[in-house]
Amino acid sequence: VLLLETRQQLSLLSSNFAAAKQDAAENIQLLQRFPNLLVSLQPSVHLQAGLYAQAVGAYGAAVKHFNKAAAAQDEHMQVCARCLSALSYLAQGAPDAVSQGRELLSDLISSAESLTGYAERAVAHIAGGLLQLSAAETSADETSEAKNRLSKALKLAHGRLQNYQMVSQVLLFMAPLQMNSADTQGALSMVSSSFTLAKGAGDLQAQAAGLSMLQQLYQHGKQAEKAAQNANYLARKREELSVRIQEAEANGQHAQVLSWDL
Repeated sequence: VLLLETRQQLSLLSSNFAAAKQDAAENIQLLQRFPNLLVSLQPSVHLQAGLYAQAVGAYGAAVKHFNKAAAAQDEHMQVCARCLSALSYLAQGAPDAVSQGRELLSDLISSAESLTGYAERAVAHIAGGLLQLSAAETSADETSEAKNRLSKALKLAHGRLQNYQMVSQVLLFMAPLQMNSADTQGALSMVSSSFTLAKGAGDLQAQAAGLSMLQQLYQHGKQAEKAAQNANYLARKREELSVRIQEAEANGQHAQVLSWDL
């Protein structure tokens, strides 16, 4: 089960969604065959299913799986699952997404620094920062606090965890803040670094997000030629990402993973 979980994480990192779905399905089958023996690993498999659902845009299923995973006794699993659930609420874009996310995290937002694990601390800072930035009205102080949270997450991801996928994502989250502060060059540097990391890992979602942000920067800077070239590249990456998702959705295992134990 744990080997398949690790392999799935690598598959998701490289946008191999079909392989990630297969690994989640195999673990579900193992749980169904040996329910008493593997019952303690059920939250971990829910986390797997949630990560797959989140990757292919099935955010409603992702929230449900992450909430199931959050019932685990393990603090690492609880914190990560709660934060991932809050981020999936935000990705859904519902009017009450921010309030749902805040209700879900509650104490984690204010106590992130007291968490023992670096990974837990980093994801709590990311979720808390994005919830602040996603609010309908955000004051200057709240924006500053959100930027501080993301900066802390970036330091943990790079210096302690050496998780370059997380580094890539946080740089993308921070780039609009630099742009809004009239630091276009700083934003461009962040997005370029994020894209380089994502391209090296084969992370198509982060690549597409990075190119989309570059498009905004080029248009803001009235760089028409670069914007045109970037638009073509972005279209190719989005098409490639769409094909990967369609491949994953192509058989019954897709629905099985999304709906398992819900």
